[in-house]
Amino acid sequence: MKKISLVLLLFSFICFGQEGRHIRISDSLFNIGETDLAISHLNKCLEVQTDKKIQFECFSSLCTLYKQNGDYKLCLENGHKSIPIASKYKFTNLELYGDVLYNMAVAKFRLGDLDSTFFYSKAALLQRERNLNPNHPKIIQNINALGLFYRTIGDLSECVKYQEKALNLALNSDSLDYNSLIISHFYVGNSYAAINNLQVAKTHYLEALKYFEDSLATKGIYKAHLFSSLGVVLANQKDLESSQEHYLEALKIFKEFEPEGYVNIAITYSNLANNYTNLGEYDRAKEFHKKAISLISDRGLEPELTWKYFNLGATYLDNKEYGKALEYLLKSKLFNTKYNGAKNELHSMVLNHIAMVHLANN
Repeated sequence: MKKISLVLLLFSFICFGQEGRHIRISDSLFNIGETDLAISHLNKCLEVQTDKKIQFECFSSLCTLYKQNGDYKLCLENGHKSIPIASKYKFTNLELYGDVLYNMAVAKFRLGDLDSTFFYSKAALLQRERNLNPNHPKIIQNINALGLFYRTIGDLSECVKYQEKALNLALNSDSLDYNSLIISHFYVGNSYAAINNLQVAKTHYLEALKYFEDSLATKGIYKAHLFSSLGVVLANQKDLESSQEHYLEALKIFKEFEPEGYVNIAITYSNLANNYTNLGEYDRAKEFHKKAISLISDRGLEPELTWKYFNLGATYLDNKEYGKALEYLLKSKLFNTKYNGAKNELHSMVLNHIAMVHLANN
């Protein structure tokens, strides 16, 4: 694999003059798992290129690669470099420009800046609706993401509205894109799970999985998300053993198809840990909670730590280890207030659990 990617890299240096070659080479490297080489290739291209369109394409592609790699700060840095070039030289109608706006929205979301998340995601959707076919998979992706963002701020009616819209677009496309159908069913399922309509949520997840049975879908990573969400529904339905099986299958697929998708792997660790807590297996629960926290901390993704610390604190509380419980609950409160403010569901839950610790300690 290394030899193939190095040959591609060397070949790219010879072909800098051919239009689009730099992007095709970086895409090829990324697709065979050589993300670092793809990034290196684009940076070397930027060192020698003065053509503004090529510079825009390189910065835009770096924005995408860093988002895929979970390095959201560098994603934003390269996005901010590409936007002024696009504006000055009239590249704002290109598909890559919509990708930059969308990737920046995701990065802002991951870093806890929700105001900017909505700004960039709505700008991306507007750009894509102006320049792509009405049922284009990227428009469907964008609408789904907006639904997710609304769910994050607790606006469940807007969440359901956007995600039902995305599913209808996917179902009524002239040429069905099965990957878009899967992700749309997935998001609609999540919307119904959020309003506690678990059976409808489960129906959408199972409907999406059917496309894998018929070999119509090509993105295996989507199966991991579906197994993970089914695990959540099954846990809420008190079928913990089946829930654990789905989480473990999701974890296996995440590690196979997206080993650098640290947030998804950490969430799966947390879900497994919560089930272990409910099963009374506290040592296993603490082990998996700490795996999740370590994975997120090492990547500098502080906003993701709010729920991770809360879950670990709740596990210590259940196990009557009150000192440790208070330590992690206070950390959760600190990070939640810092990134999400003091008017959200988690803040109330943290205060309630802290009160339980103090009651236990008289």
